[in-house]
Amino acid sequence: MKQTHKRFTIITILVIFLVYFLIIVINFILDPFGIHSVRDTYLNDGRYERYQNIGIIRNSSYDSIITGSSLSENMKPSLIDGSLSNTIKIPISGASAREQSMLINSSNLKNVQKIIWDVHYTAYKGSADRMHDSIPFPQYLYDESIINDLQFYGSFDSVKFSFKKVFFSKKYFSSNFDEIYNWYDAYKSTFNRDSVYKYIENKQSMPVDCTEYTFSNLRNSFVVNILPIIKNNPNIEFKMWIPPYTHYYYLDMYKCKSLEDILEFKKYLIVEFDKFKNVKMYDFSIDYKTINNLDNYKDTHHFNQKISDKILLEMQTEEFLVNKADMNKNIKHYKEYLINRMDKDDQNVPYKL
Repeated sequence: MKQTHKRFTIITILVIFLVYFLIIVINFILDPFGIHSVRDTYLNDGRYERYQNIGIIRNSSYDSIITGSSLSENMKPSLIDGSLSNTIKIPISGASAREQSMLINSSNLKNVQKIIWDVHYTAYKGSADRMHDSIPFPQYLYDESIINDLQFYGSFDSVKFSFKKVFFSKKYFSSNFDEIYNWYDAYKSTFNRDSVYKYIENKQSMPVDCTEYTFSNLRNSFVVNILPIIKNNPNIEFKMWIPPYTHYYYLDMYKCKSLEDILEFKKYLIVEFDKFKNVKMYDFSIDYKTINNLDNYKDTHHFNQKISDKILLEMQTEEFLVNKADMNKNIKHYKEYLINRMDKDDQNVPYKL
């Protein structure tokens, strides 16, 4: 009886192991995220950018990159792609500067001519090695070991997306980087000033950690994570851009006494980028026509498709290109704008910079 029970246990363990091994093999062959294979289509779901982007950047054919945070997810590479260029879009929603640098550093950039990269201040808060607070980052996919990656191919998510890849490919996957990660249509009805006000009201219960937005933290995150990429790739044209935030985005910074830190960080970036011939910085926070119209937004910083398109197109005209020469005038004018807007829209709050 004991022998029978022992044999049954061994057979059960072997069957479980065999099934698990087959799952890994099947998922590795199908490779729904293209982590170890060239793919024609990619999952159109921003929740899995940290997993899929590593496959895109390592295995795709491209000469230009659009990257950064969720503020770049609605960008359309087709607006800038000519007959001789091929752009991939690999933003990471909520990404820290460390996460962004890990992604870009995972690629061989020798054939890359241009990187368009948003400078979302939130990405630079806290320590230089900060990762997202609640979304896990699969660092094991970013090293050179395939063995580490087997834990992903044996996961439920991998099974789920392999199934979708086989049976519902057209619904969940796309070959068009204009569509991949683009969430605008899903939230189109929420882009209006009422949504902005509602967001602000709800955010009152989620105060900003004032200690994270010091100039020292912001600069250090940039110096440790982003600056080395720029220094090590003099043949790549970097187009760095500051988003067109509403003045409400800066409200939390003001309450934290961090507004001056943010503006000082902007000045630092302008001065630093001015040292490199291959770097251009665009400041869309001074696009007053855009930021004065709250109907362009769904919250204090996410803007609609029209503005995403406008940003890409205006980088070609260089209307919002900034440099060291006009830096002080720019910042002074913007501070005056913030004072006026805050006084106008928030009569009960004594905003004085």
